Formats: sequence, structure tokens, C-alpha cells
Amino acid sequence: MYASAMETHEEFARVLSEITSEAGCDSVKIEVGELKDVERSIEKVAEEYGGDFSRLLDLVRGSVICENIIEATNVLRAIKKRFEVVRVKNRLDPKFPALAESGGYRDALCNVRLQPR
Repeated sequence: MYASAMETHEEFARVLSEITSEAGCDSVKIEVGELKDVERSIEKVAEEYGGDFSRLLDLVRGSVICENIIEATNVLRAIKKRFEVVRVKNRLDPKFPALAESGGYRDALCNVRLQPR
């Protein structure tokens, strides 16, 4: 699993960069982090997924930081074109209790898989 994630890491960063250009969002900031720590992955799988490593979706991680909702919408559309979207946590939704759950912070989290070109 980690060997595959290491191979995917560089490709993921490249595709994120392409997506922001395709979306016409040159002012966004892209951050691609290190792979999720092995110890944290084991802990998460044991505590949250009953030992099922196939449910671990975030070994390779990155962020696209947008200045406004228009950029965010364009980036999300581009993500849908270039990735298989596995799960979305839409904390931009007005129904999301941002003050209670995240101190007012809002975002959209997408778990994705790279699609072959």
C-alpha cells in the first residue's frame, strides 16, 4: 500500500497543479504533504475501520487553497474531471454547524483516486 502511495505522490502533485491551471485559478495555493505516517495509519485503521486497511483513503494528501467560492467551485469541477471522487465532506454547506464542530472553519474535503489518462 505504501509503495503504491509513494509512486502516486509525485503524479498527484502534478495533476493538482494542472487542475488549477485548467480551472483558470492561477492565484490558488497548492500544498502537497508527506505521506500519512505509518503509525497513524495503523492507529486509524484499528480504531475507525475495524482493521480493514482498504478503507484508508488518505495516504497521499494535498490541499488546494482558494481565495473565494468561485475559485473553489471551478477547482472542484476540475477535480471531478481528473479524479475518481470517492468521498466528499462538504463543510461549505450552510447546513454544516461550523461554529460547533470546527470553530467556524469551512472547507470541502475530497478523497480521490487518480484516473489513468
